[in-house]
Amino acid sequence: MSENPRKSAFGAFVPEEGGSAGREVIGATRAAPTEEQTRALEALRTWDAMAQGAYPPNTVRAWRADWKAFIQFCAATDVSALPASPHTVRAFVQHCMEKVKRPATIRRYLATIARAHLAADLLSPCASEPVRLALKEMAQKAPARQRQARPLGWAEIKQFLETAGKGIRADRERALLWRGLRHHGASQRAYFT
Repeated sequence: MSENPRKSAFGAFVPEEGGSAGREVIGATRAAPTEEQTRALEALRTWDAMAQGAYPPNTVRAWRADWKAFIQFCAATDVSALPASPHTVRAFVQHCMEKVKRPATIRRYLATIARAHLAADLLSPCASEPVRLALKEMAQKAPARQRQARPLGWAEIKQFLETAGKGIRADRERALLWRGLRHHGASQRAYFT
């Protein structure tokens, strides 16, 4: 089992002084964990031990931060984080919207919550109708319009070709650029002239 709190995906399984091992992970900090929470915590520990090294460090770091945000919300509202009810997750989405979190951030939080539930052998509350409706409401209130990157102009392409360097990597990059230009060139011909 994972006993290193830094490597755990969803928090520290080692108890803090005077704490109970893993209770913070499932959000059972005020009352004794239920039987379902105890089983979920054990399943989460098992998954965490198996998943060591399977995910990039940045993914694990993001999960830990996202899960911590959800745990803090659950502690503040005195509800269970694991298992979380669909209405708890819906309330969390609405809380995030009030805090003016970006839609992409909220969706990432939901992905983390879903991952934690699946890792704990629980049904994900994120696939429920209350959460789907909260996401639809979020899309209506804060449309996630992504900023479109400006297309490369001929000046940028010319600069790249001149500064790509020598060697097989530079040749590969030039070939990929050329292939892209040939593939999309027919529809963009007027742009480059």
